[in-house]
Amino acid sequence: MKIKKSIRIALGILLLTVLLVVFANVILESIASRYLNLEISKINEEKEFILKVEDFDINIFLGRISIEGLSIKPKDELLDSLVHGATEERALKAISVSEVTFYGWTFLNYLTQKKIDVSEIIIDELNFNLYRPQKDHQIEVVDKEKESSFSMDSIYISGVKEIGLAEIKIENYGFHIIDASNMDTISAYQGKELIIDGIDLVQVKDNTGYFQFDNSELEIRLQEQNFNLSGGLYVLNFDSLLYTFGDEHISIYGLNFKPRVSNAEVMSTFKYSSEVYDIDIKNISISGFDVDPLIHSGVLYIDQIAIDSMTTLIAKDKSKPFDEDKRVLLPVQGLKKSNQPLQINSISITNSFLNYSEQDKAPKDLLNLDMSEINATINNISSLKDSISIDKDLTIDFKAKLISTPLETYIKMPYNSADGRFYFSGNSLGATNFTFFNSTVLPAIGVKLVGGRLDNISWDAVGNNTIMEGSCTMLYTDLEVELFKKDNSGNKTLSWIANTLVKSSNPNKSGKTTVSNINFERVPYKGIGNYLWKSLQSGIVNSLVPTGKHESVKTDKEAKPGKKKKSKKSN
Repeated sequence: MKIKKSIRIALGILLLTVLLVVFANVILESIASRYLNLEISKINEEKEFILKVEDFDINIFLGRISIEGLSIKPKDELLDSLVHGATEERALKAISVSEVTFYGWTFLNYLTQKKIDVSEIIIDELNFNLYRPQKDHQIEVVDKEKESSFSMDSIYISGVKEIGLAEIKIENYGFHIIDASNMDTISAYQGKELIIDGIDLVQVKDNTGYFQFDNSELEIRLQEQNFNLSGGLYVLNFDSLLYTFGDEHISIYGLNFKPRVSNAEVMSTFKYSSEVYDIDIKNISISGFDVDPLIHSGVLYIDQIAIDSMTTLIAKDKSKPFDEDKRVLLPVQGLKKSNQPLQINSISITNSFLNYSEQDKAPKDLLNLDMSEINATINNISSLKDSISIDKDLTIDFKAKLISTPLETYIKMPYNSADGRFYFSGNSLGATNFTFFNSTVLPAIGVKLVGGRLDNISWDAVGNNTIMEGSCTMLYTDLEVELFKKDNSGNKTLSWIANTLVKSSNPNKSGKTTVSNINFERVPYKGIGNYLWKSLQSGIVNSLVPTGKHESVKTDKEAKPGKKKKSKKSN
């Protein structure tokens, strides 16, 4: 009987404890909800943003706090002021969170030590919207010191002396740039499983209850991400990404951008001739990535991007017509008209490979071009008005092996040239057998290189949006060619005539070097790559054909190849 009575007493105490805890949980949740609603009302009255929470839940048993339907967005009148330029803000922000849950805190720690220690924070879905005035909005300057009206300098939690935060896991997230004038989405980025670690809340000195965010040790990690792009035609993957806030550095490993289906299936979705891209990159290192301008104003500011070991395959569809109504802008023109404010001081590409091939339904010789050992630097990529206005130039310094020949080229594109003028120069290094170039030359001009050696080629040209003009010097010996018809059959008579007309060597036996003219009128619906190649090709053709436009230069036998001594013009 005594044992049964003891059991009843123990069960009674346990039940009473459970009831007290449940009752305390209800009271605590009620008090916290009233306090939260009161604070939200104060914020909404005083600020230009609306803070909203749909539901709030506390569970003492599990040490869990859940907030559902959390959102912060600008008031309509503030958005209207942004659209009409009546506010100093260059962009406005909005955040929505479907549910955020804090695990591991204990009510006892709060009561006895005034401490909140969270072991895990999970956000189910987070969306960040950035509103800009209009699609053609341009930022004049990156002001890193400018504070956002949406920033939290400090937060207040009554009576708390210490807060400890664990890593934050965001299961789904999105970043959207929106045109505030019509609420159209300009760009969007969606992802899964993002981890934030190293964020801390530090008590404001001599001000109990107030805490500031300390991001000095902040890290953002992503693993094995997959993104569908271009309406699902392509998929972007990477193995891992690490962003360290204090160093403003991003490391990305194992990135690839590939079509989801075959090249033929991708090409079939387009009415006109198009390219299919397949890109693999071993490593990308991004230095000086400043997240503040991106969050505050939508400005992408990066000091340097270093790309290592990139393999790029480009397949061109030659079975369809070109869109002749299309007008392709030169790079600086495109940047100046870009909807995305950006400043990238430098991009370097090392140890990389490029293959460009043309594809058609009919079996025939099509261009297939390999470039290996690519090392390139691109400087001053900007759409910001301040960078463009101080006469900086977009420059490209490119070195590679074209098939087996070392080649280097330099391009300078001023942002503020009145007529869109830019400069294009380059040269090859070392001798190469002509036969190595047949995969490039035969499809381009219908000529097969049977024998001979290319010693050097150099060029210097000036172009604009419509025409390229300059000079090209191609030094070669014992050139022999064979002409091909459209049906790919060689014609011995035509080939004999061609070899009679085409110069076999430059300089010739009398020591005269042909310096040919570069003259090419741009095809407005084709890109910059076609423009540069066709311009150089015009110089090559003028160098080979006696009727081509060129100059004959007497060469000093003691001088290095290509050095001019005296010249006379000829047709």
